[in-house]
This record gives sequence, structure tokens and C-alpha cells, in this order.
Amino acid sequence: MDNNDMLFEAICAGKKEQAVSAIKDKIDENADPLGILNNIMIPAMNEVGEQYARNEIFLPSMLISARAMQL
Repeated sequence: MDNNDMLFEAICAGKKEQAVSAIKDKIDENADPLGILNNIMIPAMNEVGEQYARNEIFLPSMLISARAMQL
């Protein structure tokens, strides 16, 4: 699993420490921070929102994922 997938999955699962680690790895690879946000982090939260809309997850899980976005 590459860093993009790790970051996406970490945010969806609400695993803040893993998200921070994946972002640091991406920055170390000279990735564009705005690109990380627009191409990985926001789509991850969109996925979480879609899961919530389909009643696959509940509000607490969505909030935990949002907390993983706060770096």
C-alpha cells in the first residue's frame, strides 16, 4: 500500500497518528501540501460523508475521521 492509500485509509478510519505519519512521509517526498489536501484528504472525507449518507457509519465515526484531519 502506498502513502496515498495509507493516508486515505487512515483518515477514513479516524487513525490520526497514522494520518500524520503518512503526511510526513508525503512531505519528505516533496509532495505538494495543497495536492495532498485536495487529492487525498478531502476525497477521504467525501468517502466518509457518503458512508454516513448510506447509513454505513454513524455520526461518532464521522467525527473521529474529521478529527484525524486536524493536524
